Amino acid sequence: MMKFAPKAQMTSIVDDWGPYYVKSVQAVLDGTWTSTDTWAGIKDKEVVMADYANMSDETKKLAEETEAKIASGEFHPFTGPIFDQDGKERYAAGVVAPDGDLLGMNWYVKGIDDKLPQ
Repeated sequence: MMKFAPKAQMTSIVDDWGPYYVKSVQAVLDGTWTSTDTWAGIKDKEVVMADYANMSDETKKLAEETEAKIASGEFHPFTGPIFDQDGKERYAAGVVAPDGDLLGMNWYVKGIDDKLPQ
């Protein structure tokens, strides 16, 4: 996306399905594959961060440190307190939003100045 608007974004996630496909195909070949939900992420290298850009060195360092904490399991990005854009507390301090909630999330967090499409 950076090539389309080089000054309009700071980073983005990139989904890398390669590790998942390699693991799944090997399981099929081994006769051990079963159908399951997959919630792989940064820790599993199936979600990677695009290059950091358009930010100060201090902000880049903080972003890289946060990425490392997510990968190690030290930090979950959907840990409360989390408020919606109307100020309603959706998750109390220390509560991690369950995967099912994230799948059905139909609200914006505090600080997003837009409306959900109807």
